[in-house]
Amino acid sequence: MPKTKNPAGRKSAPVFEPDRIPRATITLTDESVWLTRHDRTGAPTATYPVSAASVANAFNQFGASTGLLPANTLFWQSRGGQLRIGVYIQPGRRTLHIRLGNKLEHWTVPLPGFVFIGSGAHYTIHAAPARPVSDADPLYHCPLPNVYYNGRIYVGTVPFPVCGMDTIAQAIALFFESEFNHDLADADTLNLLKSLRDKRTFPTKHLSSPIPFADVMTERRTTSDYGPIGDQGGDDDDGIDPYELAYNGPDGDDDDD
Repeated sequence: MPKTKNPAGRKSAPVFEPDRIPRATITLTDESVWLTRHDRTGAPTATYPVSAASVANAFNQFGASTGLLPANTLFWQSRGGQLRIGVYIQPGRRTLHIRLGNKLEHWTVPLPGFVFIGSGAHYTIHAAPARPVSDADPLYHCPLPNVYYNGRIYVGTVPFPVCGMDTIAQAIALFFESEFNHDLADADTLNLLKSLRDKRTFPTKHLSSPIPFADVMTERRTTSDYGPIGDQGGDDDDGIDPYELAYNGPDGDDDDD
């Protein structure tokens, strides 16, 4: 096979070779973070513990921006490339669409403030008497149907978008404008909402199951979901019938004794 001649005076383009010699490596364990330094040949020279905050600060030189944040944003997190955003919803009167059998009723009622959180296509909501200003501020179970005990929203067939800074307002509107029914709500919840139709403010004495804001923000909540079997993580396989729990309470009866 004849050889291809290189044109006179033209040099071959150099082949790019990425630098594979480490100058530092980070090792993460369940309890600590370790930094290993390497010499110019890549050989390790020293290993010592460092704080996670120090590692994070070291990467700040690359710069980062959240972009324009939604109104009333409480926090913004990024985990594995997925956004998690928490916003505060002001208290006020809203018109809820309540499905009672074959009848759809429209109740305009006062509601408390809420902390609404989105991550991927999953959303949670907690009642908040006031906008949280510290980790210890309490949040409460959302006094609305279609919400699990841990605040997770049962989306059903509602086409919730993937959470983003430009979509979380849409998710909030979809939640409050969707039809509410008996799912994940006992008679007391619906009776309370019905009784509020001529009220101006939500009675905070009816809020229950307080939990620190920090536990919600950091997802340290341990209460299992309860809801329709086959939902997105709602069945905890502990033998409890989720429908019985939603309608009749943990003791299986429908009274408050």
